[in-house]
Amino acid sequence: MIVYQSNDRFYVPSANGVKEIPFSVVNRWREEGANVEIEVMEND
Repeated sequence: MIVYQSNDRFYVPSANGVKEIPFSVVNRWREEGANVEIEVMEND
């Protein structure tokens, strides 16, 4: 599962682009054993 990071905000792909999620959700997924990859988005 890919989670995108921009500054201190996290996003997951959704039907209409991306949806912001709190980092606590990312931590919970990791605790549940999900393979979470964080991809940092460059801010140009």
